[in-house]
Amino acid sequence: MPPPIKRILLAEDDTMLAGLLIDRFNMEGWDVTHVEDGQAACDIMEQDFDVMILDLLMPVKDGFEVLKEAKKKHLSYPIIVASNLSQPEELERTTELGAAAAILKSNIDLDGFVKAVREVHNTYVPNI
Repeated sequence: MPPPIKRILLAEDDTMLAGLLIDRFNMEGWDVTHVEDGQAACDIMEQDFDVMILDLLMPVKDGFEVLKEAKKKHLSYPIIVASNLSQPEELERTTELGAAAAILKSNIDLDGFVKAVREVHNTYVPNI
């Protein structure tokens, strides 16, 4: 069994949603580092995180570019894409780029996010 979740990198430009997620994740005892654009996520992704939650539509660098960068860096933790892009080919592209899971934000509540983070973290095997 993997070690418990301690640190989450949240890359989300919707500050209201980010605030709700941060509050909910903090209730779980998880420390959240929040960035509002893809470049900021790339700048710190090599720090000691347990999970990244990544929006696809963000300023500076979009989530697809962040996934490409993460793949080059061979991160040892899972990336969960959280987006409202619902086209199957877009979601399939995220897994091709290394995302461990994709969540439609419009179909999930805060407890669902917590459950998804736990499930992905507990079953993730890095491709190193």
